[in-house]
Amino acid sequence: MFSFGYYIRYFQDSSEIEDIQQEDIPQQNNKTQQIPFNILSKYEELDREYKDSFGAAVEFCIKDSEEIYKVWGSGGYTGVTFYYAKDGTEIDSYYWDDVIEPNEPKPPINILEYNCTTLKKSE
Repeated sequence: MFSFGYYIRYFQDSSEIEDIQQEDIPQQNNKTQQIPFNILSKYEELDREYKDSFGAAVEFCIKDSEEIYKVWGSGGYTGVTFYYAKDGTEIDSYYWDDVIEPNEPKPPINILEYNCTTLKKSE
């Protein structure tokens, strides 16, 4: 059985926040790792922006030995997806809408090749 933990502490000096905010995610061997701060920050940003529509989510995705995070937000007709390496480095992003144009670019990562677990989602 896996458990998730999350906490936020408030500080007067915002420089202290980066090394405090964290969330645990399950690993295959019952160990946990910390979600990088910039990924949680991007999720919070998208959650605020899209909370009155479809919302936002952060997912942890695995394909073979490759592990990435996917953070997305959607307003229904438009949305954005950000892809991050396990260490929190941004890989790429993809902005989309519901209009399909000829020669429209495809997402930079074929997420259907990955097994993804939703870690956090707008309510």
